[in-house]
Amino acid sequence: MQGIYKHLLNLTIAVIVSLTLSAYSGLLDKGWLSVLLNVVTTVAAMYGLQYMLNYKDARYSKRISDPSAPELDVRLNGIKIGTLSDADYAAMQQEALRDGRNALAQLFNVGRVAFTVIDRLIVVVPVLAFWGALAFAVFSPYSPADMLLEFQKTDVATVTHALKQVLQICVTLSLVAMFVMPVFGFRFGFKNCYSAAVDQMLRHHFNTPADGDFRVTRPLNATLHKDNKPC
Repeated sequence: MQGIYKHLLNLTIAVIVSLTLSAYSGLLDKGWLSVLLNVVTTVAAMYGLQYMLNYKDARYSKRISDPSAPELDVRLNGIKIGTLSDADYAAMQQEALRDGRNALAQLFNVGRVAFTVIDRLIVVVPVLAFWGALAFAVFSPYSPADMLLEFQKTDVATVTHALKQVLQICVTLSLVAMFVMPVFGFRFGFKNCYSAAVDQMLRHHFNTPADGDFRVTRPLNATLHKDNKPC
């Protein structure tokens, strides 16, 4: 059952990636070709995600079996609370990665983030489109009457093409807004459930009930693997 949760998480992320790429490239209305491209993109994204997970799992196994694993400093809210071997830390990370409950929690979190993003974009994108249209109308060499007259002369094919362009512009604005909005304080509620699970294991390991920000770092005189960080 836990393996199903992992596949559902990968599938959800892959579908989001596939639909975003299709909408941005204007391939959503190509009939069976659009369906085929979305299926291929989704499958490729799923295999890519699974490869990354398998790679991380293998790296954790390598660190766990490394006899020369260094000792790490563990800090909670900037205060050192103890030390932990890199092998033990990698074991916690691997356990979190393999736990299907974390995949299920991450799946629900991705769903909430998606709804939050859509909710925000419903407000932001029309505002950006309005100001963009207003700027075009102000700086356009044609008067509104001329543009309306030209619009009335257009055929269905031209209008359809224009609507596709508008859709692509909206998708572009959405992607830009998603990257810009966090700068202005908008938060979509994303939570790394795997990292949270590792933090919970650290909390139990050091027998500390305090909540806060865990940081696991190497001492200045130690050598540490490049992937020694929370999931």
